[in-house]
This record gives sequence, structure tokens and C-alpha cells, in this order.
Amino acid sequence: MSNSLALRVNLKRQGIKLNPCCVLCGCLDKDGAHLFFKCKNAKKVWEDMQLQGVRDRLAQAIMAKELVWEVLKLKEEV
Repeated sequence: MSNSLALRVNLKRQGIKLNPCCVLCGCLDKDGAHLFFKCKNAKKVWEDMQLQGVRDRLAQAIMAKELVWEVLKLKEEV
């Protein structure tokens, strides 16, 4: 399941020729952490939802399993 999302960087590794830039901000070779937490446009969404602290905590996860555990610890309303 590691790197199984159809992110541009993963598709590029599989030999599919495409533009590896983030479709939202144009930054090069971005991964899932960029898409969900680091992209300036994603950060704006988190900010608009008043969840910057949650984003910060989730963005610190090094492995997907760690991220899932952090999500599961969140209160249901979050």
C-alpha cells in the first residue's frame, strides 16, 4: 500500500510520462504530504476550516501508519 495513491510522483516512478508538478500550486515532484498538508492551497483549506493545529500535527507524521493513528485519535467532530 506504500505509495499506492495515484499521485503524479508515484505515476512518474511507474514510467508514466506526465508533468510531475502539483496541479494546485505548480511546485515540482510533490508527494502526498505536499498534496494534503504542505501545498499553499491545502494549507488555506485547513486554515479556512480552523484546523491549522490538526494539520500541523498530522503533517509531522513520518509514516502513513503513524498518520492513520493520529487521525483515529481525533475527536469525531473534527
